[in-house]
Amino acid sequence: MNKIEKKLEIPINNSGLVDYFKNEFQTKNDLVVNHEYVDPFDVYRFSFVDKIKDTEAQINVDVYILDKGNLKQINKLVIDCPDETISSYDLEHYFFSKLYFPITINDYSDKKTRYTVRIYYYIEHDVGFKGEYVITWENKIKFKPLFNEKQKNTVAERIICFDVEVDASSLSQARSKAYNITRDFTSFLSVLIDTGFHVFDSKFCHYIRKSNGQLLGEFQRKSFFDSELKLYVMDNMNGLRHIEDYQAVELPAYLNMGYLNEKLESKSTMIINNDKLVNKHLEKTFLEHKVINPTVDMRKYYSEDIIESACYSFELKIPRNIRAFYKSLVELKEKESNKYEAFKNCCRLYNLSHTAGYRESTLMVSYLVSSVESLAKAEVEKLSFSAFMSRYLKEDYDKEMCDFLYGNIRSGHFHSGEFFFNEFALSLDVTFQNEYFKLLDKYTQARNILRKAIVAWIRVHILNSLELTKDE
Repeated sequence: MNKIEKKLEIPINNSGLVDYFKNEFQTKNDLVVNHEYVDPFDVYRFSFVDKIKDTEAQINVDVYILDKGNLKQINKLVIDCPDETISSYDLEHYFFSKLYFPITINDYSDKKTRYTVRIYYYIEHDVGFKGEYVITWENKIKFKPLFNEKQKNTVAERIICFDVEVDASSLSQARSKAYNITRDFTSFLSVLIDTGFHVFDSKFCHYIRKSNGQLLGEFQRKSFFDSELKLYVMDNMNGLRHIEDYQAVELPAYLNMGYLNEKLESKSTMIINNDKLVNKHLEKTFLEHKVINPTVDMRKYYSEDIIESACYSFELKIPRNIRAFYKSLVELKEKESNKYEAFKNCCRLYNLSHTAGYRESTLMVSYLVSSVESLAKAEVEKLSFSAFMSRYLKEDYDKEMCDFLYGNIRSGHFHSGEFFFNEFALSLDVTFQNEYFKLLDKYTQARNILRKAIVAWIRVHILNSLELTKDE
């Protein structure tokens, strides 16, 4: 049996945090709850079955609550698992992902304020999409291109801003919530319009600009100014500052420092929080900012349906049924949480395939195959990759192609580090490069059939616009 103990010492100002644990464990299978007093703690002992690394295992969680006059806190958690195949590392991951992380992103204070936080992403496209879109999901969100840049006849970074309504007790809590919400929101959106959403992050780059008829080279930090909210943007963390705050003080809002021992293990840490000092105007901005309805006629910007072809399109289009899509996701999460989790993982991998794999063809296709695998696990009979593709592609199913995608490209890349699209065999002499176009055809075909299978799954399980026959 492996066991870990985590000291928390989290103050409890009300019953919200205790209720969180009670509600969280109520959803588990074979739940048994005991309560006893172990001086000086109230101990709630939860025993249940949950999944760890794809294994259904018995888990025991003891929650120690200290209540002494003015001091009331969740003092520690003790987690153990009798399954010998579950290591202490597995329990550590379970603790952080399933228990501790939800505590940190939620706010159990009675006093909450409505913030509208803006988070910045970018897509790589020569045109991008147009319009403003207000979506009621788990939170109300508005997204739009921030700038109306000129078309450059080449791929460029297009800044997309997301305004997210959240209730929180502090600016840092609000920004944390908004950041995490948009990570999944953009993953779902990535599948809808077949593009990758990169979190905007700044770095120093080399630039050439024209001055007095001459070309000058400069080494500058990539950033931009949001004139609508008067924000300097280098990233969504310390690099986001209101113009008034920036001129007043240039301290980082948060500064984390760690010290290592001779084994390169964490010895101690120090966190400096200047959030209140350096972000007074930023907090005022996000308190006063509101999600408003589109200010333009949106009818001309929609596509009639999800575009299932993955071929590069001149202009991205948001499907008209986007609101039904996100509304159905909320219902799916409530009614079929396992299926929702599988689709969420699929979308995260899909977005990653378009960001990390944007210039790496083998990597992109490998992650697209993995995204389909996530959905295959959501089927009642837990289908193989090829069986899933057969079910949802129907007459377009090509067994030989699907076996090649899974067995050669995906497995060859992840397990042997192989590359299949000449990434390491560049030739600038295109005289005899007919093989290049054959590879390009395979790459395009792979992207198309993988996307088509995912879109078919969405139409069956989320939009309910397509039915499978009983034998499928």
